[in-house]
Amino acid sequence: MHERWRVFPKVIRLGTATTEDVPQDRLDFYGRLVGDTCRGTVVVEQSQTIYLSIKQLRRSAWQVFERLIADVPRSAGSAEGTVVLVDLTLSPPEFISQTVAAYVGRAIGSLLLADPGRQALVMMPALDTGLQRSFRDSVGTDHPVQMLIRYEDGSEIRVSAEQVDDEPVRHPDPDFEERLRRLNQPIRDRLGGKILRRLGHFRFGTSEGHCTRYFFDASYAVQEVSHLTEDLVIEEERRSEGPLMLLSHHTHSPWLTEVGAAVAQRLGIAHFPLLSEGDLERVPDSGAALLLLDVVNTGNTIATLVKGLQRRGLTVRPTILAVFVEQERLSVGRTSFRKVVNQRAYQVRSIADPIQRLKRERGRCEQCLMGIPAMNPLDRQPGIRPFDMWEMLLAHDWVPEQYGPGNPHQTRGGPRWFPMVPNFRRVFKEYGDWIAYKLDEMLETVRISAAGVEEIVYVCPAEPAMDELINRLKARQEDRSVAVKIPRSILEDAERSDFEIPEEQMDVGWGRQLSLLAERDSYTVALIDEFNASNTTALSMLKVLEQFEIRPTAYLPVINRNPDSALRLPNGLEVTVCPLYEIPAPRSFGPPQLNNTGDR
Repeated sequence: MHERWRVFPKVIRLGTATTEDVPQDRLDFYGRLVGDTCRGTVVVEQSQTIYLSIKQLRRSAWQVFERLIADVPRSAGSAEGTVVLVDLTLSPPEFISQTVAAYVGRAIGSLLLADPGRQALVMMPALDTGLQRSFRDSVGTDHPVQMLIRYEDGSEIRVSAEQVDDEPVRHPDPDFEERLRRLNQPIRDRLGGKILRRLGHFRFGTSEGHCTRYFFDASYAVQEVSHLTEDLVIEEERRSEGPLMLLSHHTHSPWLTEVGAAVAQRLGIAHFPLLSEGDLERVPDSGAALLLLDVVNTGNTIATLVKGLQRRGLTVRPTILAVFVEQERLSVGRTSFRKVVNQRAYQVRSIADPIQRLKRERGRCEQCLMGIPAMNPLDRQPGIRPFDMWEMLLAHDWVPEQYGPGNPHQTRGGPRWFPMVPNFRRVFKEYGDWIAYKLDEMLETVRISAAGVEEIVYVCPAEPAMDELINRLKARQEDRSVAVKIPRSILEDAERSDFEIPEEQMDVGWGRQLSLLAERDSYTVALIDEFNASNTTALSMLKVLEQFEIRPTAYLPVINRNPDSALRLPNGLEVTVCPLYEIPAPRSFGPPQLNNTGDR
């Protein structure tokens, strides 16, 4: 068994004109993918994409063979394994022709024949391309080598030179399919899913007469923001006659310094963070400066910075970049606006979509009138404030409870369903980014003993509202988290004392997920649900996990309506309950209800 694995990504982008660096989030994805099957330390090498232009696809598709076999060192003995990972999922399916697939199969065969210590994994759409046939033809039946193909739907097959038929290894995996879909979507689309709209009570920029309801945070989207910023800086470099320096300024957004440093490093230019007035003294007194801000509201900060840099002797470029620009500053359909400073016009360009922070005059702000002080957006405050929670719960009409413990028709004794509950599906759709962040924040407070464990497994009921919340959790965490969604029918069965999981459920879907998790211990498990009112569903989830010998770290209901109870199984297993908000209004229990004839 190898102690270490080196992964050499071969990312094929057909129909592009040149190569590109493979983004770090994609390399991280490959590392997690290989780590699922290869025990030991996984190191993914930096890489650039393999490209073939439209013209090359028509006339010289053979070049894909040469580019695939290039720069793959031989394996380093028994201590270190080598994985060649070929990724075709970024190429339009119509470009993956029989000819291209044949060269890919031949290249993989050549790599494995040259060094039997290598392993090969191919990621591709589910197409009938002849790739397997080409691989077998190039290897021959005398060599015991094989490759794995992981399709976009998460299913996997093993292709052996010695066997005519492919061997199924994995069933389709909706979680993998969703993670890959997010990874392959455009950077701007991914950015929208990772920007956090914090609820609270915040000062509005430098204004003393106004406050705001929301604070926008891109600390979980540094990679996406830096890539989009880099494209805009390159545009300015082309227009600049001399060297360009990048100057970043923020008040409550330390992530912006990371963005500036990353862009400057990749482009080989200087970066100077401007966090206070004294920082201007450390900036060169000549040259061209490009300003980068976290958020622009009134434009007063831009005027102050431009005047200070001009006094310093710098030429401020006519384009000023801001990650966030307030919607009221922009015309309909525009992402930039004109700002005049010292009789010179500057174009302020927004990197992310425009934001609406809901500015309020302090004399008309509900929170100011209630005496609620303004918050520091960088302070950590586990849980959700009452003002914020009730805004979310009352944002949409309530609905009859549709999913819950016990018997839905109340024909037997047990927990009673509520006649009306918040519309959690709509709540999670509108506020899910904030709630997902608060769940992660709460989980961090209880998993100190699991320091260094990055992988998170969320176990929840399989319900539409939880699907929406899980999607927000995954978007925030670059899909490092995994969701195990237990069907309500299984949870209802688990309410019985003699509950056992049906054998046919153990190897498919959620059962297979838990079976695989039971073989490892490098992860944190958390139970989550929209609300807890009787502990019944939570106990059912706990009993399911107990059958796989999996112990969760915590139970995180968004709302706990049963705050005075403990989550404990009869065998003594107890799990910490950490809600985001508590309302003492537990679910009632009772005998079966009477029908119209008086029968139960």
